[in-house]
Amino acid sequence: NGLLFTASTTTIQLDFGDSDNNVPEEYKEATYTQSEFGVLWVPQEGVLLGFYFATNRTEFYYDDENSQFRINLGYIFM
Repeated sequence: NGLLFTASTTTIQLDFGDSDNNVPEEYKEATYTQSEFGVLWVPQEGVLLGFYFATNRTEFYYDDENSQFRINLGYIFM
């Protein structure tokens, strides 16, 4: 009975090195970051309710971001 919190962040840094000196600096590194946060209310019985947020971001020579929001609803039978 209570609240369940979750949080996670993962960052991956890619370095392509100096394979070609003619390549601009922004093409030599990439960063991928994934962040997830959630909260779930869990009673001993009855309706449970949760919220989930997630963001994925890629930074290369461009920036790309994808965000998600989800509501979880269920029922606990006792």
